[in-house]
Amino acid sequence: MALQRNKAQLNSTISPWIKKRIDEIANTQDFASLSDVVSQALSEFIGRYDMKKQLEQMQYMKTSVDNSVVIDGSEESGEVLEELRNGEREWQSKEKKILKRKVSFE
Repeated sequence: MALQRNKAQLNSTISPWIKKRIDEIANTQDFASLSDVVSQALSEFIGRYDMKKQLEQMQYMKTSVDNSVVIDGSEESGEVLEELRNGEREWQSKEKKILKRKVSFE
């Protein structure tokens, strides 16, 4: 019975420089194949992209709440603003950890 992998095929055009670097990296003992290099690179990109979008959304929400607090000055608005600030600090902390961690090729 043949081993089936849960992978989808992707065909794309990239610059010669990127292709050369992928080939060089794939030929090291850190990766099993060119596909592994591309999969890991895209996974890391998607993770950072998603985090960036979440941070942008939180910043937008914080700005909206900041504006409403200035306008209405209610205690409830202040509590919502504090929750957003706490959430933003938490995401910034997570982002810093991701950016600081060493990439493991094992």
